[in-house]
Amino acid sequence: MSRFPRRFIDDSSMEDAGISLCPSIHYRPINPNDLDRLEQIHRDIFPIKYESEFFQSVVNGVDTVSWAAVDRSRPDDHSDELIGFVTAKFVLAKDSEIDDLIHYDSSKGEETLIYILTLGVVETYRNRGIAMSLISEVIKYASGLSVCRGVYLHVIAHNNAAICLYKRLMFRCVRRLHGFYLIKRHHFDAFLFVYFINGSRTPCSPLEVAMFVVNYMKSGIKSVASKLANKDEKDLSLLWYGQFTPTQKERVHDFIESLNFDAKEGLDPKVSAWWKVVESYQERFEVKDIYRQKKSNRTVAPRIKVKVVRSYVDEKMKYGKELTMGNGEKLVETAIGNMSKVVPVVLLSAQVRAHGVGFCDGTCQHNALAKIKGQKEPRRYIMVSNPEVECPGECAWPFHTADKGPRGMTYQPASGEVGADALVIQLATGLADLATNPDLTKSLFKSETTPYNDDVKKNHESSSMYIVDPATKCTRVFGSGAFPGFTGRIRVDPITGGAFNSHGINHLKFLIPSIWDPKTKSCWTPM
Repeated sequence: MSRFPRRFIDDSSMEDAGISLCPSIHYRPINPNDLDRLEQIHRDIFPIKYESEFFQSVVNGVDTVSWAAVDRSRPDDHSDELIGFVTAKFVLAKDSEIDDLIHYDSSKGEETLIYILTLGVVETYRNRGIAMSLISEVIKYASGLSVCRGVYLHVIAHNNAAICLYKRLMFRCVRRLHGFYLIKRHHFDAFLFVYFINGSRTPCSPLEVAMFVVNYMKSGIKSVASKLANKDEKDLSLLWYGQFTPTQKERVHDFIESLNFDAKEGLDPKVSAWWKVVESYQERFEVKDIYRQKKSNRTVAPRIKVKVVRSYVDEKMKYGKELTMGNGEKLVETAIGNMSKVVPVVLLSAQVRAHGVGFCDGTCQHNALAKIKGQKEPRRYIMVSNPEVECPGECAWPFHTADKGPRGMTYQPASGEVGADALVIQLATGLADLATNPDLTKSLFKSETTPYNDDVKKNHESSSMYIVDPATKCTRVFGSGAFPGFTGRIRVDPITGGAFNSHGINHLKFLIPSIWDPKTKSCWTPM
């Protein structure tokens, strides 16, 4: 029953004229009234036939858990009709195919896993984040069970869209299973993905270990050591505080993945070109010998690899909707969790008011230090509020009319959501300001020498002046020729009308802030 391919996203799907431009998607448990519709969608999506016993078990909740997606904006006779679903079952951890990957806690008795059986969205509702939300419902449910150690599933190896979806949701690919699927007399490989919860995560999966060994043997000890020596990794731990739309979450993850996307294919300019300017700030420091080229003795800036290692959601807002300095630090502690070397990033939803921690007073994001209980040194963190609601005239321009100075022209966001694209602008500002701050990257430096400010001293070897927050310094500058009320040279997508100045993974378009370039003493812009 569990061995079948899944079709999650079909880029060739067309919009149905009968669907509202603004569908109201809701999620609820599947019930017996959904039986006929559930069977119909399975027949339409999957290339194999499911027995009636399977559907009876799902709609009656016999050893299964399941969720339905419905569109409340449809006419009354269809407002509760399934447009998407996810079905899953309980599996004893000791009897599962990933029992060797689970860290057991004998004090909790019989520990379980949740195995996702089927996931589908009708064709006319795809590319709306529904599949992501359905999987999130499963994860949220599993996380609330103290005896549950994870959620896992199989996906056919050529389903790249589904694989990307799982990676965005922080699933880990642990195995490749050869010939796992048999479809129309042909065998197809599958990947096994796992989302570890409640402390069950293993340090490395067998697949990751095998891949590392192969790469190590190919590259040689010297090459691997060189690569490790010339990379500075920024592991981000995201805390989503409150309720966010799937587009907002997906937009943030896509932007972070785009920072190190250097592939030759794709359109220019790239987000990664902007990030290389951030990396170049390390050339302004007196770095350790490990970052100097032996022949020329020239300082070489290490790459700053950014990745999300943890993503935690608190939709119930444990510390309330009004933030103060006290509960703001508790949010940072929550984002850190038990991970010692991560950079905590706190993202505040539209329901949260952050004036109590200084937002809307000349700043749209925080890049500061917080004293964490039990730790000697304060921890640097990033906190970003929802710019669409929290002082949009200051923080969501040019997607919202400016509340000060020349109002200028406003644009449509490339993603279709002001809250998503404005959130990326403020997150980008915080990341750039943080990555160029020597307090965070002091392990790279011999001394307290900091980047020089050319307006003060030209000899950086003796300068102690630091260019504070180089992205904040270029606020509201998005392209060349910018002036108050004018973004500068940017582009507008002729189809969606969305404004952008750079490209990321999967040809996605982003509008990102400029950054101060100390070499040219001006704001560096992608365009």
